[in-house]
Amino acid sequence: PQIEGLQQIPVELTPWWNSLLAHGEYINIPKVSDMQPEAYAEKAILEEQGIQSVLVIPITSDTGLFGFMGLDSVINERNWSKDEIQLLLVLAGIVINTITRQRSQQEVMGQRDFALQIMDTVKQGLTVLNTQGVFEYVNPAYAQMLKRTSEQLIGRSPAEFTYADDKVGQDYEWNKRQSGFSSSYPNRLVAADGNIIHVLISATPRIRDGHIVGSI
Repeated sequence: PQIEGLQQIPVELTPWWNSLLAHGEYINIPKVSDMQPEAYAEKAILEEQGIQSVLVIPITSDTGLFGFMGLDSVINERNWSKDEIQLLLVLAGIVINTITRQRSQQEVMGQRDFALQIMDTVKQGLTVLNTQGVFEYVNPAYAQMLKRTSEQLIGRSPAEFTYADDKVGQDYEWNKRQSGFSSSYPNRLVAADGNIIHVLISATPRIRDGHIVGSI
């Protein structure tokens, strides 16, 4: 019921409260009416809500105070037990870990989107192969060389679009990359219209968690 009235409250209105939280201290008030004089602003806010007792735990991250989590007693005064304090500490830890993980995932997604934007707009042909040696990603420049779309190439092997006499050398270079070596070699591709495209392929192993999972 208090949610509408407790939005956008300036932290300057609760200096005593925020000072304790900023120093990593939890606030345990068994009797709001007995709060010390320096907490008069916080006392007024709590009494306005009819709160008799309150327990507040700071939520902190690597960058400092993130927020807080609390329990209010509005029917009776109460002394918060050690178990209740520990439970709230555990819950606060779960909350900040979840928020941090979500933000980390959002950051990774942002970095991925940025990388995809670069790969999609670069004028050189760029492909990513998985462990089976088939296209997992093909940028528009590469697809255009073959007179196809990227969607038509995903899931297919580069060998399908390689000039027959170059396939043995291509397999040799692929095996080198699976052993951890980068390479650069001439190759000929066959476009959809039958034209032969002469290219220089620079390829490197694709590594994830210390394991080779394909090629770029």
